[in-house]
Amino acid sequence: MEILLKDLKSSFFLMSCL
Repeated sequence: MEILLKDLKSSFFLMSCL
């Protein structure tokens, strides 16, 4: 669960950069 949340956060961060 923690890994999934981290991955989701990473994806959100990447999308935010774009």
